[in-house]
Amino acid sequence: RQRQMCIRDRDGSALGYTTLTAYDYIDDVYMAAKADGSLEVVNKNGEVIYSGVYGTSLEYDGGGVYCARSSENELVTFDRYGNVLGRFSSEGEVQNYGFVNGLISIPAGDGVDYYTPTGDKVGNLSK
Repeated sequence: RQRQMCIRDRDGSALGYTTLTAYDYIDDVYMAAKADGSLEVVNKNGEVIYSGVYGTSLEYDGGGVYCARSSENELVTFDRYGNVLGRFSSEGEVQNYGFVNGLISIPAGDGVDYYTPTGDKVGNLSK
């Protein structure tokens, strides 16, 4: 399913239109690709809540916290208003991350590292 959406800045000025696909949707928030190929997170009204996303994965904790890649090896967490909660990185490329009981899990070596949404590492579970 595709949908046309007008992308707007925080002041409501139109930045242009984009086509969104169904898999981009999480809790009234969409991952939007701009004409130049960069990605932004927008709300259902088309307002940009976060810019500078790397890759196409957007994770949601079910309680208002989102997590996305901001570079090959860095994650950023933010709320539904775009307020950055934390940034953290891994030694290699971040893949297959997600939320587990409110923590961000990132595969690391032979286990999984766990972080709070503010970026504090709380532990590692080895296989």
